[in-house]
Amino acid sequence: MIDGTHLIQTGLRDDCTLYVPQGRTDFYRGADGWTDFYNVKEIDTTNPLITDLVTIHVNNHGTLSTLVDSWQRHNVTRLKVTGEIDIDDIAFIRAMAGCDGSTFTGNLTHIDLSEAKMVDNGKQPFFFLENNMGTYAKMTDNGECYSIFIGARNLLSVKLPSNTTLIGYYSFYGCTNLTSVTLPQSLTTIQSQAFYECNNLTSIYSYNPSPSLDEGWWEKSHYADATLYVPYGSYDAYRKNWYMFTHIVEMDKADAIHSASTSTPDAKEVARFSINGTRITAPTPGINLIKYSDGSVRKVFVK
Repeated sequence: MIDGTHLIQTGLRDDCTLYVPQGRTDFYRGADGWTDFYNVKEIDTTNPLITDLVTIHVNNHGTLSTLVDSWQRHNVTRLKVTGEIDIDDIAFIRAMAGCDGSTFTGNLTHIDLSEAKMVDNGKQPFFFLENNMGTYAKMTDNGECYSIFIGARNLLSVKLPSNTTLIGYYSFYGCTNLTSVTLPQSLTTIQSQAFYECNNLTSIYSYNPSPSLDEGWWEKSHYADATLYVPYGSYDAYRKNWYMFTHIVEMDKADAIHSASTSTPDAKEVARFSINGTRITAPTPGINLIKYSDGSVRKVFVK
């Protein structure tokens, strides 16, 4: 074991990440000269990275950590989670991405929550601390999320939960390597600085056919450099309400149909669209896409 006393200046140990063999974190934390390193991550030398998409269904929210094998925690790069998830599950996902002082190697770069539903676990907000950015994060039953991926610099792409209605302050603040984000059709509100310092964001997929007027939460670089992908037939609506985006591209019809979902029993119809995305005021023969008050979209056939 090398004596690390003079290896690096003490003041720099807060900023450096020390990579050690798997299972040796405690050993290094107790060794001379190594105890002051704040970020210690383990390297799994026995298992290669898993580049194929790994899908895990969560039956009971808060249990994701029990469903991922110990060796997968270090090596999964692309993860899809379905079922109900809460802030504890988000904390585990962040750990897999190497956040918050995690001892995981942090190879997770792509996370797909598009078929997951966020719920409130009734606990106090979770405190996340990454890259000198600390804040309390939470998710609610009505689809609001706050600061859930703050400082997650390893993430390259994120697809948000299907019931997301609000992306709160600092949700992606400091995700400097994020290149792609997918916004569900239920989304109605994005608060300021939600994507602050996401300087590499180049692809934004928005599935809401009726965008709100508020677009102040995007950064100037996003307007100029990012491509905004929107539902088929909604180009004019986005060009009117999100007019500062230079590049707006309609997705094809298959994407519009694929994004249809099931509404809750008490949901009310708020808008109706033809199969090509044109808004209609009454049932029209053929396939109608109906948007409900809970943010869901249902595909129906009208004779």
